[in-house]
Amino acid sequence: MQVADPSQLVPMDFFDLGRSSLEEMAGITVRPRLDLPEWADEAAESLRLRLGDHGGDLIRLTPSGSSVPVVGIDTTNIELGQTSQGTLCAVRGTVVKAEKGRYEYVRHGPFIFHITNRNRQALNDNLTDSFLGMHQSGTAPPLEKMMERIRAMLERWLQRQAGFSYSGALILWDGSLAAPRTSRSLPLITRMLREARQRENTVLAFSKKTTLMLWNGDSDIVDSRLAPSLLDIDQDAHENYAGQVAFMGHVYAAKLRPGSYTMRLDVDRSISAARSVQAVQELLSSDGLYENYPETLRLAHVLSKFSPAEVIGMHRFVGKTYGFQAHDSPNVRRAILNPLEGDFHGGPSHH
Repeated sequence: MQVADPSQLVPMDFFDLGRSSLEEMAGITVRPRLDLPEWADEAAESLRLRLGDHGGDLIRLTPSGSSVPVVGIDTTNIELGQTSQGTLCAVRGTVVKAEKGRYEYVRHGPFIFHITNRNRQALNDNLTDSFLGMHQSGTAPPLEKMMERIRAMLERWLQRQAGFSYSGALILWDGSLAAPRTSRSLPLITRMLREARQRENTVLAFSKKTTLMLWNGDSDIVDSRLAPSLLDIDQDAHENYAGQVAFMGHVYAAKLRPGSYTMRLDVDRSISAARSVQAVQELLSSDGLYENYPETLRLAHVLSKFSPAEVIGMHRFVGKTYGFQAHDSPNVRRAILNPLEGDFHGGPSHH
């Protein structure tokens, strides 16, 4: 049951702070970056889990037969160019909802920022306070990490708003429900999970970066003939990273369809094991799967990415509005036509 329209939840401070950072650019020369756009990796470090023999922990799944709303959230960022003072970049996020066989989406952004050593602390403080409700933001990351920090803040904000906006839904995060024990985000994630539970939502996180393998080196740890199924690897995760990582989700290896990759799945640790299994079985009946990855999350990722034509548009918008001077202007025809001609080597990769 939807209780709020996410399309009305526009993060205006992202616009305002981005505009303020751009207003400092007047007359600055920018070296555009178009041919080789870089997409940020997930904020959390990838985990490598070597698993022993856990055949007894395999949980066979059966689709529930009942459909529930499924909401997937993803974000991405791209570097637009370098200036004499810092980096010009853009971030965007997408929320996709699947309900009764229909998919709807809302895109937030692009939000364009000019990040410098002079403004990075103010940007970090203002965004942390406005969007995450954390009044002690700490020291801003280095300039080269600020683009990823802004993207991560947008993603947390969209995840939290999804928890507020729906009830009785499956809320899908891209990544995991774990963080280093020293991370300032631990209280925030704990609060977000609690707020989602209060709305009777269940948070599931799918990680594409965790490497799962058996001690013998085999990476396909769940036989396709046993799909759909879950392998409980929570104890292994704790033993592999004892004292280093806080796991706010119960960790499974998921093989949700035959022939697909085995993927790490975290389910909110504060719900019962029976409810965790039920939630995954509801997912099987409510959302499509592509290579073991939910369609809502896949669409959220695809819709968040920037095309070369959009990058050109952002360059021109910033130049016309804020008067920056482009150095080595991008080849417009190459950027637009080469993807169609199969010769665009700098296409965007995964965030």
